[in-house]
Amino acid sequence: LWAFCTNRFRGDWQTNANIIEGQWNGTLMTAFDTLWFELATQQATEGEYSSVFAHCKSPLPRMIITPGGFLAGLKRLDEGQFANWGYHRVTFETNEFNKNWHVTAADEKLAYAFVSQKMMEFLMDHQTDKWHMELSEGGLLISTVFTLKPPKIEKAMDFINGFLQHVDEDLLETRS
Repeated sequence: LWAFCTNRFRGDWQTNANIIEGQWNGTLMTAFDTLWFELATQQATEGEYSSVFAHCKSPLPRMIITPGGFLAGLKRLDEGQFANWGYHRVTFETNEFNKNWHVTAADEKLAYAFVSQKMMEFLMDHQTDKWHMELSEGGLLISTVFTLKPPKIEKAMDFINGFLQHVDEDLLETRS
């Protein structure tokens, strides 16, 4: 999971706990909590947050999709996502979508192909869920700034399944 930018800069040291893995509605998923520790300060601090990872054999584009708005911007700041070198802001023709979702990608052309009209409609239908997603080779990661209880983990897994169902089929073909 270190290939992902999300939460990489949280704390000086991190470890995962409460790891569960298995099929969820046909998709292999891993849910886990991460404990982080900040050791370089006068008083050591720590925190915990939850993540859900959907394993995907398809070559997903390196992309981060987060909700728009002030609070989501604070989460991006907390995760150090304003310094994701090599990622570019991607805007779409729909102003309403651009207002509600913030998309950055390593390859803008792939991002435009990946975020189709039906994907935008799915995301707009779920804009109140406020999931922060990162896609990369190997899968899709949802990460939070707090610990999720099991019903919320299930909601995240349902969202990921719905998200993957809205990816154009030709983009989910695996490499030979």
